[in-house]
Amino acid sequence: MAIDTFGISGSDKSYSELLVESYKKSQASRTEGLQSRKQTLQTRQKFYNELNGKLNSLIAQLDKFGEYKKVGDNFTFTPTNGINDKFKTYKATISENDYFTVKADGNAIVGSNSIKVNRIATNDVLVSNRLNLSDAFGETAGEKTFDLSVNDKTYTVKVNFTGSETNEEAMKKIVNAINGIKDVKISASLVKDTETTGRISLTSKETGQNNKITFTQTSTTELLGWTTSLYSDPNARTAISGGSAGYKVSDSSLLNASFDANGIEITRNSNEVKDVLPGLTINLLKPQAADAQPINVTTDIDVDGFESFVDALIKEYNGVLFNLSQNKDIQRQDTAISSLQQRLRAVGTSVLSSSDDPDAPKRLTDIGFKLNNDGTLVLRDKDKLKEFLAKENGAENIAKLFTSETGFVAKVNEVIYNLKPQGGNSGLLKARNESITREITNIDKRIASLEATIEQQAESLRKEYESYLKVYLQAQGQYSLLSTMSTSSTSTYSSLIAQQASLGQ
Repeated sequence: MAIDTFGISGSDKSYSELLVESYKKSQASRTEGLQSRKQTLQTRQKFYNELNGKLNSLIAQLDKFGEYKKVGDNFTFTPTNGINDKFKTYKATISENDYFTVKADGNAIVGSNSIKVNRIATNDVLVSNRLNLSDAFGETAGEKTFDLSVNDKTYTVKVNFTGSETNEEAMKKIVNAINGIKDVKISASLVKDTETTGRISLTSKETGQNNKITFTQTSTTELLGWTTSLYSDPNARTAISGGSAGYKVSDSSLLNASFDANGIEITRNSNEVKDVLPGLTINLLKPQAADAQPINVTTDIDVDGFESFVDALIKEYNGVLFNLSQNKDIQRQDTAISSLQQRLRAVGTSVLSSSDDPDAPKRLTDIGFKLNNDGTLVLRDKDKLKEFLAKENGAENIAKLFTSETGFVAKVNEVIYNLKPQGGNSGLLKARNESITREITNIDKRIASLEATIEQQAESLRKEYESYLKVYLQAQGQYSLLSTMSTSSTSTYSSLIAQQASLGQ
């Protein structure tokens, strides 16, 4: 209970607070209409903001397929370079994937091939003599140079010696000098093969015979055991033996990959091979046993790959349509929104290709797409799509459905063109949003003004109430005083009479 100068109110608030609160509640209807209007506008603004976000995502996907722009009074669509080739989707499957992998591109040929991996390509490795780490290296003071070569590229190694280096110190300097060369295709390292000895190991960064390592012979290389006699015969290079310098692979031709493709022996510098079977990229992993059988590779049309390629575009298109269907009230009130939904839905069933080829599809529904009740697209008949892709020029004809001047991408761009900012035009959605923001701001000002007026009126009422109570309490106090005085006077008079009586007066 709250107790103030006016008594106990029976609650945790004083009489004046309860009066003010009651008055404010009675005036709440004055702002309810404005609050309701504001809430409606905020709902609409949220809808426009979400739609704008969906449209931006759709535009980002449309832009990947080509450029749509206005030239004078006309609109043009220019497909992205190479985009039509991506509609040619093939897949390669292999019966065993431990030895190599295969990936197909748009140039692949439907059919079967066989591959057997004989040898994978390796990096060339050159190792120095084994040197005692603590022994003197023996090179004289000054800058010493020697050349390293790989794949017809020569790198000059420059090392500054003091003349007092140990083998360990000298080898560290040489390794650092090699690794410090910009874009060097050789990696150098110091390997301590025992607790007291070490060797320099050079490894080519790319595989194959073309990337074999050679060098010029100088006093520095001689101290490492590197002389040109090590590689004078590329097919019989000196191999590493015990602590002596040499190559890991003596025959440089064995650095190449070797495999049989349909019974034909193939050698390549790299384990990634793209130029043997049309449209197939082969990555060799490890060699098969000598008596192992070739592994079958089957190439076929990749319907799932096509679906994956256009999936992001269709997904964002569907996202806009779904968003448009979420608020029927706005559709009824905003003709631009209802028109947008109708026109976007129409694209899904429109004629998109003007080809005279009777075997060429004209609509997305011809290649297996279906429309849901809300107008969104879904690929339901993959067999029909595969049937079109398998035809001569099938992929090209399907590409026209999307990237021709009357294709899906151009038509969607045409529908949404006025919704996005263009030059000095802020775009329909942005204009709608800005208009709503201004209206909400005005409503907030009106609400604030009304609330301030109600607050002033409530404060005036509170002061008036407290003033009346003050007068009332003052009158009540005076009445109590008079009552006390009256009672006191009567008591005194009666006491005097009783006193006189007792004295016999």
